[in-house]
Amino acid sequence: MPCVKSHDDLPFHIHPETGKRELDAYAWPGGYPVFYVEKGFSGESVVCRKCANHTVNETETAAENTSHRIVGWDINYEDPDLYCSACGDRIESAYAEWEDN
Repeated sequence: MPCVKSHDDLPFHIHPETGKRELDAYAWPGGYPVFYVEKGFSGESVVCRKCANHTVNETETAAENTSHRIVGWDINYEDPDLYCSACGDRIESAYAEWEDN
């Protein structure tokens, strides 16, 4: 697993309509695609922004009584084969995208 940034530095914004904290899909500055690391009963796994936001919302409503939590994040610079372990969606990379021919 790549070197992961701290949970304390999670990139997020406040959703203007709901007022809830929402994790970002891209790091700022630079606009690089990010992935999140979720810790559960079976260890740590990579998740996409959509699944990470689900985990964050679940954790906030369950007040720490959840089996999963987001413990970190990082930028996906060059891995074109990085997939979310929860939903199976491919996580975009900054520099290794497949070219459409």
